[in-house]
Amino acid sequence: MKFIKLFVFSTTIFFTKLSFAQVPTSGAYITDEQDFFVSGNRVNESLERVNLLLCYLANTKPAEFVNKETYVATIFEDDCAFGKASGDDQQKASQARGGSSGSGNSNSGGGSSSQNIKEGNTAFVKITQADGSSPMFGSVWIQLKGSGSGDGPAAIGFTDAMGMGQGGGGDDDLPFDATVYLKYEQTASASETSKFGDFKMNYTMYADAKEVSDSFLTMAGTGTVISIEGADSLIEVDDFGKTQKEKMELQNFSLGNGFLEANGQTITFRESIMGSQEITITFTADGASGIYSTTTWDETWMLSGANSTQMGEVKVFYAFEVSDSGQYYCEKAIKAEQSSFADMIGGFYDFADPNAKGATEGTSLQGSTIDLANTGISNAEVCYDTNKENAFTNVFRYGIYNADGTRHGESAGSFPIRSDSLTGDDLFGWADYWGVWVDYYAQEAGIDPTTRKWKRDDGQSGGDFKCSTTECDLSKNYLEITKFSTSYRNLDSIHKIKLDISEPWETSAKAAWATLTNSTAANGGVECTWTHYDDANNENCFYSYIGYWDKDGGTGNEGALTLTHGMKWSKNGDPEVQLSSPIVIDGSAYAGAMAISPGYIEQLGAWSPDIWTYFQIPGEAFETANHTSVAAGIGIKNEQIDRISVADLETYLATVDIDGDTNTTDPADRLACINLCLKPDLYNTRLSDAITRVSDNDPNNDDLYQVQYDSIWDTNHLFWDFDPGAGESFGELDGLARSDVTDYIIDSGKIYYQAVASANEMTVSDANTSAMATATASLKEPVTWKLYGMQVKRPDWTAANPYSLEYVSWSARTGFLVPARKPGDDIVPIHTFECPENDLGTQYLLYDVDHPRYLGNGAKMAEDRFCNEKIWGGDVTTYFEIGIMTEGVYQLSESGNKVAIQQPKRLELDATQWTAAQQTAAGVSAAKGNLEIAEKTYQLQFEGFGSLWNIPGGFFNTCTGLYEGDYINGSWSDCYRWVSKFTIPDGSQLTDNSSGSPVTLYSKRLNGDQFLATKVVAGTRDYAAIQSANPIAEATKLTDMGPNGTEANKIGTVPTLLRNNGDPSVIMGKVKETTEQLATIPTAN
Repeated sequence: MKFIKLFVFSTTIFFTKLSFAQVPTSGAYITDEQDFFVSGNRVNESLERVNLLLCYLANTKPAEFVNKETYVATIFEDDCAFGKASGDDQQKASQARGGSSGSGNSNSGGGSSSQNIKEGNTAFVKITQADGSSPMFGSVWIQLKGSGSGDGPAAIGFTDAMGMGQGGGGDDDLPFDATVYLKYEQTASASETSKFGDFKMNYTMYADAKEVSDSFLTMAGTGTVISIEGADSLIEVDDFGKTQKEKMELQNFSLGNGFLEANGQTITFRESIMGSQEITITFTADGASGIYSTTTWDETWMLSGANSTQMGEVKVFYAFEVSDSGQYYCEKAIKAEQSSFADMIGGFYDFADPNAKGATEGTSLQGSTIDLANTGISNAEVCYDTNKENAFTNVFRYGIYNADGTRHGESAGSFPIRSDSLTGDDLFGWADYWGVWVDYYAQEAGIDPTTRKWKRDDGQSGGDFKCSTTECDLSKNYLEITKFSTSYRNLDSIHKIKLDISEPWETSAKAAWATLTNSTAANGGVECTWTHYDDANNENCFYSYIGYWDKDGGTGNEGALTLTHGMKWSKNGDPEVQLSSPIVIDGSAYAGAMAISPGYIEQLGAWSPDIWTYFQIPGEAFETANHTSVAAGIGIKNEQIDRISVADLETYLATVDIDGDTNTTDPADRLACINLCLKPDLYNTRLSDAITRVSDNDPNNDDLYQVQYDSIWDTNHLFWDFDPGAGESFGELDGLARSDVTDYIIDSGKIYYQAVASANEMTVSDANTSAMATATASLKEPVTWKLYGMQVKRPDWTAANPYSLEYVSWSARTGFLVPARKPGDDIVPIHTFECPENDLGTQYLLYDVDHPRYLGNGAKMAEDRFCNEKIWGGDVTTYFEIGIMTEGVYQLSESGNKVAIQQPKRLELDATQWTAAQQTAAGVSAAKGNLEIAEKTYQLQFEGFGSLWNIPGGFFNTCTGLYEGDYINGSWSDCYRWVSKFTIPDGSQLTDNSSGSPVTLYSKRLNGDQFLATKVVAGTRDYAAIQSANPIAEATKLTDMGPNGTEANKIGTVPTLLRNNGDPSVIMGKVKETTEQLATIPTAN
């Protein structure tokens, strides 16, 4: 039995082989296949559902297990994705607007603790066949894990393909656990008369009725009032502590059915699961034709007087024709139906009848026909060019290779893990540099993951693949230490990198900026204000500009800031307004104008959409002599973020010279704190109360948003009441005397606040961990799910400033900490932490003898004083943060050794070195007006083989076949897709500088999307005839394969007899059983 990916048309890419001085000539670089998908095309995207089902089946390797009893297969949905571009890319439109406005430079790909989790779904498969000439039958049971209330991933890919989000939800995550029952029958293999072979597939999705009704109420969204008759009387199925098989059997509410058939040259598909879709395609020697449906949101229909529901969701049917010889694809909307979420709840599903078991087989969700004239959907024919040479290519997966052609980072990156169980359920997880995520099912079932053995679950084995041949252990702690290391790059290093530069906020700096940009003069002598900024028609005043630093620009080619566009976010569409002529600001002119106070030049804050980084460029960097300087206070600050252990911290502190005098030995042995110094006893007191509230069976106590806990930080902090006794007026006042400094000490592998005592340990207390375990058992779900609203007052909280709160349900954290030691009674922080002094070192530049905090206290006024400014300014080059993790963090170990997973790192792509042929391969040319792409050096984020991020992007319009620009503002269109602005040519060199010595690596395009350009096609197409020749499958084809189906249809429950003791026999297409094992047929588990 062979499964084939089904596309109406494809444009398989054979990239031009470019000649390079050095490229790998062997290994995976040569053998790794390249696969591209025609995306942004409605008919191919409609077939994603079909292809996902076929991919699931293909990767269970059914032909290997014919008549060999039921076996288990793990499928990774991400690996069944045929295209990444999505109409849900709207969030990137706002992400492209700007970055962090914090005081340090930030990069969207670095230092994040969010995990790119890939979780497998479990399938139970049984394949039978009487003999080689008989039909092959398959029964498949698939458990889909919902997103629940925790942080685990949802079964997004499969649920999207099964219709999730079409009923009015807008979120494709499956909000509850579900089971798919699938029956498959194949009667003929692929041949000249049967393009894909003859087969038939029926499937049904089941879930718990109570969870379904609750999710419908949530999916309805704000502003839509619905009621579900009978929902109040539903009782949620109690599956606490049940095995995977038992959970599946408890789900008895049918969400609907699907049908797929291949017969000769015709494919027929129909599905009605929380939405509906239909496809019929007939293939010919020259292409294909058919009809398909797709659901969209149409504002014109929503506002139409003919629409009594005021809902804008519409299902549109299109007829289409593809010609290989003519190299075109044409389609036309032929009819539309009202798609109503309320109708689905009130008609298709019956929650009130206790005998009803959800959707009834043989029925389909179907709305009333509406006139296309009452919608904004055109019924005009639209044609596209299928010639691959004219398509826009967007690569979403690159392979990075070593010089010998082997895959770089393949065994060192993140990977899925599994814990096998002979008596209960297998557990799943994901391990990466930032930590280990464990499936919420483990917590829900009251299972302690640290008592289980874990193995790698991606099919890789041997060599350097951790946890593949040896089982790993999992430990848990509640302490997280983050190390920040500062380095600097010079101004010229961001040559030609695109910058989004906002107007300074300080009054004198704002005035100087207006002079440099000539905005006041251009605005008729009137100073620009927000009224002018918000005026879409005013093209003289801009709050922010787009430009770049040109190291060879300006007077004497000595470097200049060049502004090319102004930003008008009040405009609909692309907010970039091209200036009539660029504004060129010499670096020296900027430095002179922005010297707004003695000894200080205003810094320049800028977000770079090219490299997804926020820069704070010191004003001094613009002085002519400083363009290549990497000195602190002049160079552009970079932060390296590392997660470290207590042992790592101790090792580092021992290397720190506290007083900076090389003639003395005074290493650090602790960390000093002057702001947000977390007290674990206060934190645990607040946490104990929160646990009690959410687990006391009184729902009135569950809403922690209504509880504002007192501060969990000590009182010696930088927040100072400037007007004590007169209403409280807090502000941050830098500078803390030595005797007010707090320390965190290390003892026996633990960290304590000030002194070694159990109440001072930086962790969740034993009492609270025990209380959380008890509460989880009582609630039958992780208690941490109910703690999400827990918030505490920050030190500057007052009744007049009630919003100064911090959420601590995930973690409670300190402010920044610096190395220190305590030779006597006083804590001595590292010398670079002392507040700024005059050149003689005889007095502090600010508040030397009149610091407001110490007025009237001469002794403290005379003490050494320490300032957080020295961290922001870069004088303190290494600092730390400590977090207490409420839910805890897991760590893998193999044979007693910590499993080290490669930290995400940056690879440098120097596009200035591209040849003319490489520029063409990258999609860069004078004709496209994007030659500036090849004038820059990019810093890309690498997170393991196949994961290369931070390539600059923008928006492509699939309906017009045109690139729209870097930004989209205002009305969003389903036609928009986020794409990379260029592709990296195969064989391009990238440089890894993470080890201190540059290492050359090589790239190869592996997977991507292609977007078709529009095309004028001569002649006419008979869409009525196409519709007639490709009828939609009858709803009677939608039969129930699950528990509520007829005896003839349903496939029953998962068999108890399983191969390989219930462990996976197949992991994403890789058979894990040996040849000897495959030759056996089990008779007992």
